[in-house]
Amino acid sequence: MNTAPYRNEIRRMTRTHSLTGLLAFFVFFGAASPLLTFFLPDLLASMEGMEGVDPGMADLLPEATPVAAIGSYVENGQTLGVLFVLLVAAAALALDGSPGRSTFYRVRVSGPGALVLPRFAVPAAAAAASYTVGALVAWAVTLLLIGELPLGATLAGAVLTGLFLVFAVAVTALVASRAGGLLSTVGFSVAALVLLLLLGQLPVVGEWSPTTLVAAQAALPAGAPATDFLPAAVSTLAGTAALLALAVRGFGTRET
Repeated sequence: MNTAPYRNEIRRMTRTHSLTGLLAFFVFFGAASPLLTFFLPDLLASMEGMEGVDPGMADLLPEATPVAAIGSYVENGQTLGVLFVLLVAAAALALDGSPGRSTFYRVRVSGPGALVLPRFAVPAAAAAASYTVGALVAWAVTLLLIGELPLGATLAGAVLTGLFLVFAVAVTALVASRAGGLLSTVGFSVAALVLLLLLGQLPVVGEWSPTTLVAAQAALPAGAPATDFLPAAVSTLAGTAALLALAVRGFGTRET
């Protein structure tokens, strides 16, 4: 296996600070979410009487539990986190928005697979790893401030959520093979994931939808069995492989 394209992609992401940005983003939300869960009731209580803060608002907040803290990490980082991952992936994969850039990279690889796979694998691995580090930070801060959170279940939830992020990068790869430009790639990728999220609300589709995996981060530490997410994990793995195959084919068609 030729590892040079993968090393080059790692260097590119390091040089553009994409790797650092992903890690910093998820670590920030991993630390801030439990802190907010723990301190928000006291903060609101201290602000009672100020304009816009009604008395008793702090009493309306749910109890600061370990599961609520890790759930806050998912809620706070989910939307912006997925968007950030899509931007990083599109920056790597949207090659055909610039003919000069497209030609520059294509003449240096043996085929569309060698062009697409490193630019999928490195951002996908970076996104999943950064999210997992953020989840571990959330676990540690929760343990210090609120209470014990099962480490194994927290890691399992992070792995399943990371699997969804890998799927999101595969969606971006397929869109990039058709759309070409950076902004159009991000826009259509967001639209595809929103559509998938809406379809996931249907009872017959929900347990198989890749978007269901995001709920695992809070559900597993709360005691839900991992088997509840097995159908979604299977469909996500199969969908990722299918999307990548279509993306490689799409880039190959554009090449010719």
